[in-house]
Amino acid sequence: MGLGVRDGNPRAAALYARLGHRPTVTYVDRYAHLDAEGVRHEHAEPCVFLVKKLPSGPLDVKRP
Repeated sequence: MGLGVRDGNPRAAALYARLGHRPTVTYVDRYAHLDAEGVRHEHAEPCVFLVKKLPSGPLDVKRP
């Protein structure tokens, strides 16, 4: 399982590290949005991609 964390978010990175995620690669996340006046704003944020190996056995799912 993988997810991205912005470089400027050390608390999130620390949380995911405690949960067993490990950094693999850095990348730039790019996105855009329109403000209330309809002006487009583009953003580029440096991030790190974190991964965690999930168990390969059957899931322990409780069914009613």
